[in-house]
Amino acid sequence: MPKRVLIIEGDGQSGQNLLDLTRKFGLEADLCEKVAEGLGKLVHIPYACVVLDMDSVEINPVEALIALKGISPRSYIVALTGNDEIGFEKEIRLKGVFYYLTKPIEEKEFEEVVMRASSIGG
Repeated sequence: MPKRVLIIEGDGQSGQNLLDLTRKFGLEADLCEKVAEGLGKLVHIPYACVVLDMDSVEINPVEALIALKGISPRSYIVALTGNDEIGFEKEIRLKGVFYYLTKPIEEKEFEEVVMRASSIGG
């Protein structure tokens, strides 16, 4: 069974770009614009990797991360953010983030991270 990736991105066009990119890597992927929708999917579908745009979530990004890990502790979370602050990175890494990826993302780095997370998560 192929490993699946869940993308939670509040900006529709950015989310579609990430979805297309992830599928280009040969992975199955789903897109949600809201954390609540993503949590609902996680209850029913085992995702190996969750790509979470920390800047576009409708709730506190740390709370979103805690909720995601609470429902799916075996999913590896890749955090996307424009917030390149060491304190923020440290805080979310302590909450279980697999990889902290700053925007703008580079396709090769995104591919390496998502492929690695997908191969060990789930």
